[in-house]
Amino acid sequence: MSLTGWVFMLSAWTFFTALIVYCYYRILFGGDNQTAE
Repeated sequence: MSLTGWVFMLSAWTFFTALIVYCYYRILFGGDNQTAE
């Protein structure tokens, strides 16, 4: 795989993992504390 492919794959996985973690913590801790929406 080329270097560009590796960079793209890493950035995609980092974004995906961050999104999952963000949603997970938001459901865990933002259920009753933050009702801004």
